[in-house]
Amino acid sequence: MQKIDITTALNEVRVFTEITTVYGIPSTLFVSGLVMSVMNLINMPLPIGAAMAVLMMGCLYQIHTDDPKALAAWFSVLFSPKKFCGGIRQSASVVFI
Repeated sequence: MQKIDITTALNEVRVFTEITTVYGIPSTLFVSGLVMSVMNLINMPLPIGAAMAVLMMGCLYQIHTDDPKALAAWFSVLFSPKKFCGGIRQSASVVFI
């Protein structure tokens, strides 16, 4: 029986879960942010378009500084159906005066 080295096995799995980043931002979001920034620069006056581009790319950088999947985690929490009830459902009585 062949002995499997755990570090080699984990490195092989890591290839499928790695996220390519550009300046700490996942590459798909970086390209989308860059395209939107160029569209803002074309469609708006230069100072406003430049300010929006810097703001958008700065926010993307801040969100993804420590975790490349942070935005997905934020969206899963924000759009969760149980975000307001906490999992406990109780009926409330309403009294009109």
